[in-house]
Amino acid sequence: MPGKNQLTVESMLRSSQLFGALEPERLSALAQLAVRRFYAKGDLIFSEGSPALEFTLVGSGRVKVVKLSTTGKEQILHVIGPHEPVGEVAVFTGTDYPATCIALTDAEVCVIQRSALMNLIQSQPQMALDLLAVLSQRLRHFNQLLATLSLDEAPVKLAKYLYQQCLAVSPETRELWLTISKGELAQNLGMTPETLSRSLAKLKKAGVIGGEGRRSLRILDWEKLQAMQE
Repeated sequence: MPGKNQLTVESMLRSSQLFGALEPERLSALAQLAVRRFYAKGDLIFSEGSPALEFTLVGSGRVKVVKLSTTGKEQILHVIGPHEPVGEVAVFTGTDYPATCIALTDAEVCVIQRSALMNLIQSQPQMALDLLAVLSQRLRHFNQLLATLSLDEAPVKLAKYLYQQCLAVSPETRELWLTISKGELAQNLGMTPETLSRSLAKLKKAGVIGGEGRRSLRILDWEKLQAMQE
C-alpha cells in the first residue's frame, strides 16, 4: 500500500492539467518517480542557463519566472500557482532553463528527474501524446501572453493581458482574480506602477472594467475588451 508521502505526491500530480487526465496506472508510475521539496519565499528554485535536469510542478504557493538584467533589475515573465508546471519546455527539449525561477511565497513543489521521466514516457507512447496535447495548449497561451509585451500603448497592453488571463480561466470569465500584486503586474507588462494605474483608470472610464478591488477586476464590456485585441 502506498505511503502517505506517495499519496500526497500522487494527489499533486492528479490535480495538474498536465497529468490529471492520465490513467491511474500511469499516474501511479509517475508518482513513484517524484519527490516533494519545500521552498521559503525568495528561495531560488533554478537559475537561467542551468541544465534543465528536473521537472517541477507547483503543489502549493506561487513561484515567479524572471529575467535578470546585468544590473540586477527583475522582469517578471510569468507567475505560476498550484497544479502548474514550471520550466517544462526546457525539460522536455533537453535544453537549459531560459529564465530564473524564484519562490514568490512559501511553496511546495513536486520534482521528477528528467532522465526518469523521459524513460517512463518512452515506455508509454500514449502518455507522450497526452502530454504533447497539453503542452501545445500551454505554449499557445504563453505566445499570446508574450504578445502583450510588444510596443502597444499601455492601456492596450493591459487590455490584452486581461483578455488572455480571462481566456486562460474560461471564455465565460467576467471577474478576474489577480494572482500577483499590481506592482508585479506592472513589471510583468514592462511599465511603471504609475502607468499601470493610469491604464486601469482609462479602462474604467471607457467602461471596459469596473469593481476594482485589491486583487480583483470585473469585466463590464467583453466586446470592447475583445475589440482591443485587434
